[in-house]
Amino acid sequence: MGQYFRSSDLKDVKIHIVPLGEGIKGFVYVSSKDVPHVFIGDSLSPECAMETLAHELYHLRNNKKSRGIGLDRQHDESELDANNFATKNYKQLLSFMTI
Repeated sequence: MGQYFRSSDLKDVKIHIVPLGEGIKGFVYVSSKDVPHVFIGDSLSPECAMETLAHELYHLRNNKKSRGIGLDRQHDESELDANNFATKNYKQLLSFMTI
């Protein structure tokens, strides 16, 4: 997959802005019906929330094997890759979303 966003990255993704525990910015859950959900902390700044969304979308695109992604794998290589991707690309999401 290319290292950029496509509008299809957001197709059928349900985004939830919710209170999360301290130190948790966001996570991904894919339901048993294969519906992807991204949960973003409601206390984040708009810029941090967008970067977190980019991070979680990276996981959806690249970590298809897991249904809950990130909560128990905070130090593995996929987290570093998602962080790097999000830092470089989160502003591009603005062209696909209405905030």
